[in-house]
Amino acid sequence: MDFLVRYTGLPWLSGDLFHFRMAAALLRLGQWINARSRHILRRLPVAFDLASLTYTPDLRIVPPVQARLVCAMRYTHCARRVRDYSSASLARHLGTERAVHSFNVFMDEVGRSWPEPIVLNPPCQPAFSYDEMLLVDLTTAAARNDRQKFDGLVSDMVGESGRNAIWSSARRLMRILVRVVQ
Repeated sequence: MDFLVRYTGLPWLSGDLFHFRMAAALLRLGQWINARSRHILRRLPVAFDLASLTYTPDLRIVPPVQARLVCAMRYTHCARRVRDYSSASLARHLGTERAVHSFNVFMDEVGRSWPEPIVLNPPCQPAFSYDEMLLVDLTTAAARNDRQKFDGLVSDMVGESGRNAIWSSARRLMRILVRVVQ
């Protein structure tokens, strides 16, 4: 499995055979497409870089509010899996105890509305997963009170009632977090 993470840069958290076979099939498909399209790519005036298309931000270089959110998501997931969740520990990740309830409400609303289980990278990996990146973008849009951008990010995958619930919980959370980090 490690070769898949190194080759694709994507986290393959599940070690079951289905995911391994799916990843191997996707890898073979990508190699087949790459072999068939080399002559097309050579003619492109701009260099084609797969790494730039699949890039996700690094936890160490994003603004502190965004890093706190991702670390809190990862902490909550891991702590609940091993039954060691603590509001005090979550408050340390978020920077204040006042944000714990709002964070839990936000994640609950996202969990209800999201079409699939949310994918989080392990705590030791500095790169964001695509879901983490999208959730951070949603909270950033909510902090900026940019409802149009917020809806544009998730309108194709979350219904209107789900978007409204996520929006209001994200606004509540970001009102607290932005004050704490500044």
